[in-house]
Amino acid sequence: MKWFGRNINLQFKFNSFIYLGIFLWLVTIPFVYFEINNMNHHILNLELSGDIYDTILEMRRYEKNFLLYGNGSDLSSTIFYFNQAKKLLSIRSCESEASQLDSDFIQLDKGLKDYSGVIDILTQLSVFIPDLGEMDYPQALGTV
Repeated sequence: MKWFGRNINLQFKFNSFIYLGIFLWLVTIPFVYFEINNMNHHILNLELSGDIYDTILEMRRYEKNFLLYGNGSDLSSTIFYFNQAKKLLSIRSCESEASQLDSDFIQLDKGLKDYSGVIDILTQLSVFIPDLGEMDYPQALGTV
């Protein structure tokens, strides 16, 4: 009786090697696909987080300018960026499940809800604040 591996010809060995390679390749494709999909999801979340961060920085910059100089256009820009930040945060909360939301984003959502009250107060006060943007700086300070 001959050994099993000795009577196999070279072409059968070559075909077996090719079929084994194709089989391993087909087995690894789903894992690679899911890893790439997961990485893409994380990159999109990071991009959206960066957009939220940039929007909040712009909102705070215009708020500071409004409080320092009293320009009505700065208040409208603050409101515009506030609405953009709320929209971006709602997009992030819609894409993620509630259990997967970071505590930082939950806290940010609560902060934006509180900040909407500040925006309302600033809007009401802007009626009483004259547009200081057209005055020169010493006159705006009341030193002249």
